[in-house]
Amino acid sequence: MKRWVLLLLLIIFVCIPIVYEQDHADFIQEMAADELGYYNVYVFWNKENAEGSLLPASLLRPFESDAFRQSLHIARVQVVQVNTNDPNYRLAKMFEIKHTPTYVLLDHQKVLLETTEFGDISRYIQGDAVSLSVRREARGSHN
Repeated sequence: MKRWVLLLLLIIFVCIPIVYEQDHADFIQEMAADELGYYNVYVFWNKENAEGSLLPASLLRPFESDAFRQSLHIARVQVVQVNTNDPNYRLAKMFEIKHTPTYVLLDHQKVLLETTEFGDISRYIQGDAVSLSVRREARGSHN
């Protein structure tokens, strides 16, 4: 009897991480850009931790320009409120968003960048990912 219980527990503990990883992969695929060479940006915002209740226009103003989005091949910009009432809250929970705004950049397959700095998006897309990584490591070593 103990063997069956142990076997059942083993199966449960092996299957749970597999299901979690599959859900995570499904969410990423749902968020990813539709085409090779294009990007989707998700902006996570917590209005409860901000002075105003609305997302400041300055955080999205650059995305309002078609020319800006086209120059960086940004296909979609999606704002997600970091609260349980938002239909996309599961995404904020998956990324464990702690600070807002947080920008998440995805290509057609995966997450490329998660940052709280808007400028990091254009620097990353324009090929400055190496310098961005070095700057982040330097910033981390000062903490």
